Amino acid sequence: MKALREEEQQKTQNMKDKIVAVSREIETVSKTIAEAEEQLRASDSSFLLQYKTIVERVQRCSLDLNSSCLKI
Repeated sequence: MKALREEEQQKTQNMKDKIVAVSREIETVSKTIAEAEEQLRASDSSFLLQYKTIVERVQRCSLDLNSSCLKI
């Protein structure tokens, strides 16, 4: 019985850790989207000047979504 409780606690903690990691990833993606939207609203020329940086951020977020911390 004790072994089962310990296993349950370990699995529960693992899931909590994964939830925290996913929450951080969601927050990062949300911030990136908000920044991109802000740049779009600022002006077309400002967005175009920073387009490369914005695309790199979005791609980085996409790669992070495939990271091992999100695998369940």
